[in-house]
Amino acid sequence: MTSGRPRLARIGSGLIRPSTGRVGLDVAGTVEQVAPDVTELHPGDEVWADLFADGRGSLAEYVCASARAFAPKPADVTFETAATVPHSGLLALQGLRVGAATQPGDDVLINGAGGGVGPFAIQIAKASGATVTAVDHAGTLEILRELDAMSGLLNAGDVVPRVDRRFPLAEAADAFRHLQSGQARRKIIITPPVDG
Repeated sequence: MTSGRPRLARIGSGLIRPSTGRVGLDVAGTVEQVAPDVTELHPGDEVWADLFADGRGSLAEYVCASARAFAPKPADVTFETAATVPHSGLLALQGLRVGAATQPGDDVLINGAGGGVGPFAIQIAKASGATVTAVDHAGTLEILRELDAMSGLLNAGDVVPRVDRRFPLAEAADAFRHLQSGQARRKIIITPPVDG
């Protein structure tokens, strides 16, 4: 999607140029300011969000989005860990709840288990008591073995995001090149500038 290749990928997102300038989906941080009519968030609150539905991007030092996009960050989870979870974790949870929620004793097949959503799906299914069969290409075998193939599961340590590399915000383009290279086997984190 970021490179516009293959050209067929541009359908629905802009044939000549991207229909949106947003980059990034997941974010975690501290509320700096709220609009006067916002009562559920306050400056200093620690929050996390998936900004996809809000139509905003997260790849910035500061983000501005509707209050409904944010939820309290789990207390025992670092900002870095929280920022790896919302979008992929939600997709994994939704996939495991199609039809009926995963139950203890269920057999669950997770195809593409080594991607961005798969590791969350594996951990959530296992925490639900399911027997998991994970399928992906051979390059992800180490990760799948490591996984032994949300907010509460994250706090309890039942779901642990796997991090490939961290890039400072100023090197975000390098992070996307690493992602496009196909060498990223886990989540990539963009870290904010360090206050000097």
